[in-house]
Amino acid sequence: MSTNHGGRRNGAGRKSKYGQQTKVIRLPIDLARELEFLTPENINNLTEQLYKRRRTLLTMEHGKYPK
Repeated sequence: MSTNHGGRRNGAGRKSKYGQQTKVIRLPIDLARELEFLTPENINNLTEQLYKRRRTLLTMEHGKYPK
């Protein structure tokens, strides 16, 4: 039997189509939809939504929003 079958090999696997490292993140669906159509006009709306979600999560965690 050959010992060269399988395992990690240099150059194996899918090549990046972006030419740099990428990162997978999880977003609520409504925010992901906004991100798909990100324009300078809706950046403020997205930022506001993220801030509200962060504030809600911190309030739920600590009972009140820390200053």
